[in-house]
Amino acid sequence: MFEIDGDAGYNHSMQFNLFLSANNGDYQTELEFNIITKSSIENVSGTIISDTLWTNDKTYHVTGNVGVAPGYTLTIEPGTNVRFTDGYSLNIGGNLIAKGTAELPILFEPVTVGNNWNQILFDDQSIDAQVDLQGEYLSGNILEHVQISGASGGVACNYSTPFISNISIDDGGLNCSLGETNLWIKDSLIGGEINISDGGMEAENIIRSTFTNESVVFGSINIDGSQFNEKLTITEHGWINDSTLRSLAIYGRGEIDNIIGRGDIEVGGLSLIANSTIYGGYIFAGENSVITDNNIEDTYFTAVTVFGNGTITNNRIIKAEKGIVSGSGIIENNLVAYTSGNGLEPGTSAVRHNTLIGVEGYAVYLTDIPDAFEFNNFVFNVGNYDVYTTVQRTEAETISASNNWWGTQDEITARGRIYDFMSDYNLATLDIAPILTAPSQTAPAYIQDVSLTPSSPVGIQRVTFDITFSKLMDVNSPLLTSFEPITTNTWETKSDMPTPRQDLCIVSADNGKIYAIGGYPSLKNVEEYDPELDQWTIKQPMQIGRQTFGAAAANGKIYVMGGFIGGTDSATVEEYDPETDTWTFKSPMPSARYTLGVTKASNGLIYAIGGHNRSTGKTLAVVEAYDPSTDTWVAKASLPYPIDNIQYNVVASNNGKIYLIGGRIIHDEYNLESNMNILEYDIDLDIWSKKSPIPSERSSYSLAYSNNKIYAVGGVIPGSRINWVEEYNIQNDSWQEVAEMPTARVFFGLVEGINGKIYAIGGSSEAYSYLSTVEEYTPHGWENIIINANSHWSDSIQYSSEYEFTSINPIGDYKIILEGAMDQTGIMVAPDSRSNFTISYASEIADYPPPPEPDVLAWGDGTLTQLSGRAYVDDPDGLITTYRYAIGTTPGNNDVINWTETTLTNVTRTGLNLQSDQPCFLSFQARNVGGIWGDIGISNPVVNGSSLPTSMLVNLSPMMKLTGETDFTLTVTGDFFIEESVVRWDGVDMPTSFINPTELQALISASEIEDAGEYSVTVFTPTPGGGLSNALSFTVENPVPVITSIDPDSVTAGGTDFMLTVNGDKFTEGSVVRIEGSDRSTTFISAAQLEVQILASDTVEAGEVSIAVFTPEPGGGLSNVMIFVIKSAKGNILYLPLVIH
Repeated sequence: MFEIDGDAGYNHSMQFNLFLSANNGDYQTELEFNIITKSSIENVSGTIISDTLWTNDKTYHVTGNVGVAPGYTLTIEPGTNVRFTDGYSLNIGGNLIAKGTAELPILFEPVTVGNNWNQILFDDQSIDAQVDLQGEYLSGNILEHVQISGASGGVACNYSTPFISNISIDDGGLNCSLGETNLWIKDSLIGGEINISDGGMEAENIIRSTFTNESVVFGSINIDGSQFNEKLTITEHGWINDSTLRSLAIYGRGEIDNIIGRGDIEVGGLSLIANSTIYGGYIFAGENSVITDNNIEDTYFTAVTVFGNGTITNNRIIKAEKGIVSGSGIIENNLVAYTSGNGLEPGTSAVRHNTLIGVEGYAVYLTDIPDAFEFNNFVFNVGNYDVYTTVQRTEAETISASNNWWGTQDEITARGRIYDFMSDYNLATLDIAPILTAPSQTAPAYIQDVSLTPSSPVGIQRVTFDITFSKLMDVNSPLLTSFEPITTNTWETKSDMPTPRQDLCIVSADNGKIYAIGGYPSLKNVEEYDPELDQWTIKQPMQIGRQTFGAAAANGKIYVMGGFIGGTDSATVEEYDPETDTWTFKSPMPSARYTLGVTKASNGLIYAIGGHNRSTGKTLAVVEAYDPSTDTWVAKASLPYPIDNIQYNVVASNNGKIYLIGGRIIHDEYNLESNMNILEYDIDLDIWSKKSPIPSERSSYSLAYSNNKIYAVGGVIPGSRINWVEEYNIQNDSWQEVAEMPTARVFFGLVEGINGKIYAIGGSSEAYSYLSTVEEYTPHGWENIIINANSHWSDSIQYSSEYEFTSINPIGDYKIILEGAMDQTGIMVAPDSRSNFTISYASEIADYPPPPEPDVLAWGDGTLTQLSGRAYVDDPDGLITTYRYAIGTTPGNNDVINWTETTLTNVTRTGLNLQSDQPCFLSFQARNVGGIWGDIGISNPVVNGSSLPTSMLVNLSPMMKLTGETDFTLTVTGDFFIEESVVRWDGVDMPTSFINPTELQALISASEIEDAGEYSVTVFTPTPGGGLSNALSFTVENPVPVITSIDPDSVTAGGTDFMLTVNGDKFTEGSVVRIEGSDRSTTFISAAQLEVQILASDTVEAGEVSIAVFTPEPGGGLSNVMIFVIKSAKGNILYLPLVIH
């Protein structure tokens, strides 16, 4: 008998040897066998009829529906993995306790990745969750720290209420009819459709959760800190705080506070919407609702509508079709700016303390007699009238409108902005007297005036921008001030493309050129456009003609992919090298298709997205990424649904995302629709999500990305081509209209050039009418320059900032962009771009480079009240005109003395209040004739009034000379030199030239190096310097001697004593003549001559004697050798050969 310990591992093999013996050992044998412990995978199905624990040391395979019978509990340990075979469910009739942890979540997933199982169902007999007053779990069904994937039905409830916390559902959603308690969902991430009916006596509760995909429907609900990516519908009452919504509909009463909405907000009567920001949507509220302290921007509709009586206060509305529409009630303290239609349609509402600015329709459209009309601002409105009334004179002879500011103190001018009895005698008269003589101080602030000092036109100079507001401002709020060319948000026609065509690809290459490639009908043509020269050049055609394909630039090359070729779709890829003007085939796409979208992402990969496969007749959701560096493809996460006709509808941003906007969704051959959604792809996470849909219903438009914005241009609506342009703000997930393209068209290329401008090329304006037209768009923010020098509030109504204009700023006209400041009621002013100025130079300024960074030295006087310094700038061209300096407690800072201009390079500031032991630094900058400031030079630190540090020598050049050389210049490098610094040679001052704080040059005469040896070089710097520096050693060495001749060069043996003269170079007083290697007493005549006495005993025998000169160290050495000849005294003997015949 074997017993296996309960703690033994699963799937564990154990080998045994069994010995058998019989008949007292006469018969023996040995058997080998294995015992394997049971599998860690446990198949489960059927009904559970006892309390059951699923443990985390097993994996549970659900091979049939599993049910928990009423009265029993299934408990699942943290870290347990439950895997479902296709189509099966976990049905709870009793109680489910699935409580994982953050570290050990419980997993519900399919056995096979990519397949679907059904759902987790809480049936009506199961135990409803119970919570305490704070919403903390007490008992009943619970899903906590649970991850659910591949469940087509997600979590379902049949009159039952689970407690849900920290769960994730990938796409199955929640579909629940709740039980007798209220639902709590906390800290969860849920994808798929959400449909929740009411349970219990109170509202349901959603806390800090995100709903990613489909629309969400609740009954009554409390929502806090949550995010809804699609429309949220609440069929009864809703309370929503600190959340982000796509759009919202509450059929009953709603209380909404501090939400960010990117769509429409619709609520029933008696609702409150406060402290919220809505981009691209509107607010529509029922009777007796309060709409207050909201910010609404960039909507194509009426920003705020209250049906019937409403209280509408302290709202900021920027760019809407209309501002506020209400039947009656109160409209107060609102800012309404830049509406394309009317600003206010108040009915009988009291209209007080509002500011209306830049309204293109009527600022106020009066169809009834308002309860009040006073203390409003009407300024810079571009419509024909500030107030237009339709109130008949039979209803009222006059309507009181006193104490308003009309942008003027002249009543006649003000009346010219009003349409009433004076324009149509059938109408009531608007009585505007008395008018305010200045802007209303109870209405929201606006930018009243912008002035420049000196005034426009400006040249190469510092200009102060003074911005005046209409009322007291919050001086702690910043004002963003900038300028950009007046040509932004405008179009300009450029040179035509040589070949008219549609269905082409337009690519902006790394070389700054734009390439028009292919097109209908399956063209090979390639033409290069130079935006700088506005010039076209014909290039080498593709190897295969194609249309409705994709293209992108990467690594200096251009890649074209797929398309319609010869009557069918293609997977081929060609690479174009602009440098060599050649085409090469590369690895084909895994999926053949046309009308696909292609773009290069910020990770360097090229993504081929969606499209249509003609051979199968199917539209594709496939996404494949191409690596140009390896010529390989890899599959990526598919689109949420198949889309084609997107060859112009995919762009990549520089934030790691890809955007698909538009295209065609094909459900089946009879069910087609235009894709209005924005699909955003995260290249790091490999996931798709939805963003705000494009507002206009059109198709076949083109996209381009520029400066964190996406531009949707042109296209078609039923019956006509259009020239509309809409700008999508990626940061705000919102849309706005911008300047229309001159030519309405479809099937055209759109691309951002290297210059930041957008080019629309080719296409068709009507059926089979192909275009060669090229139009250039300059977007908002192009070459925008921030004005931020010396920015400050001069007082509570005036803000000042400075900008240094230089030759870098091109001559031309510019507009000033202002946004961001808030008044003291907390309402941000409307952005303002009304003010223009001109840059104009008296003459053309050369494009000089910035001046070099100064070397800066600083020192004190021993106190905490004074600091001095000098700056040194190498300016060989003499182009520096101005300097400026600052003093700060950190390098480059100006917290002690702000930047101060000067024409001098030395400065002393007194009366300072420096802090003990606090280092201070002097910063200097130089400016050239082009107005360009160079880099900032920063001094040494000065602490407690310290002197300039002692000079520190680091190098000499040269470091060695030979005795007998001529005068030379010694270059000394180190730190903290000033003009008064002197080089000392063995303690003696030498004539010194100051080069810069790190370099001196001294003239050393030949007399200083007559003798070999080591010489000390120092630098002495008087006050404010630190005295004598460290010493560096300079070596003077003897040269190696050279013999050129000896005189005489020979003698006859047996002669008398004589003097031998040795001629040559580099002899010293220590040089000795060596005869046959032996030193002889030598007389130094000069560096070119020595004499040595030759004794008679040296020339007794004929022969050759070696003569050399040796000079001792330092340096020196042995010269070349000359031969001295001693001739025989017997004379010369001639030997002749003896010849015998």
